[in-house]
Amino acid sequence: YFAVMKRVNKEGPKVLGEGGLPPTLDVSTLVEVARSLMLIDTSPAESFAKGHVPNTINLPAGAVAKWAGWFVDLDEPVSLITSPGQLPEVTRVLRKIGVDHIVGVFDPNAVKEASLRTQSYPSASPVELEPEISSGELTLVDVRSENEWNEGHIAQSQHVFLGHLQDRAGEYTGHKVVTQCLAGGRSAIAASILQAAGAEVINMDGGITAWKNAMLPVKGESVPSCAQS
Repeated sequence: YFAVMKRVNKEGPKVLGEGGLPPTLDVSTLVEVARSLMLIDTSPAESFAKGHVPNTINLPAGAVAKWAGWFVDLDEPVSLITSPGQLPEVTRVLRKIGVDHIVGVFDPNAVKEASLRTQSYPSASPVELEPEISSGELTLVDVRSENEWNEGHIAQSQHVFLGHLQDRAGEYTGHKVVTQCLAGGRSAIAASILQAAGAEVINMDGGITAWKNAMLPVKGESVPSCAQS
């Protein structure tokens, strides 16, 4: 982002003019678009997990402003699956961070009617996942920030900050992966990224918060002294 900001400050921003909203694309082109372009689905994470178009990345509408800049190549075109009611705000937010080349949008209802939401991924509780995590049958990826990681993490987990995950997603192709964050929101985004890269994914329900509530061990967490308690 800072590299882009430096260039824009030097050269000036692109003039969008009237712009308007991206055109609605025919759903018959969706499968090919998903194969060739970044396709962002702004559905809520729970809906996306139950059924989505293969090769799509899930950025719920409320998360677009915070995370799209990490994942979208500003020099490449993108397309969207988002509702007409959300499209103006999603478009505005993307353009504010420099995502100007939005080639079009697919209506979620048309996608559903065409039965193109053919992929899904499961979620599971920490108690259900712990045996396979401990045995190494599942690879656990913690996508929280470095500060959060340092404050305490699950011993078997690998730390990859969510903003860097797409660059490393290929490392997990063909692996069985559990994604985990604080409470399950960021890890749902991570699950979509890794599944699009060819991993078999599970999202940890409730994240490390639920793990702690289940009295499962956390590494590196500070324990209050008697004087503090």
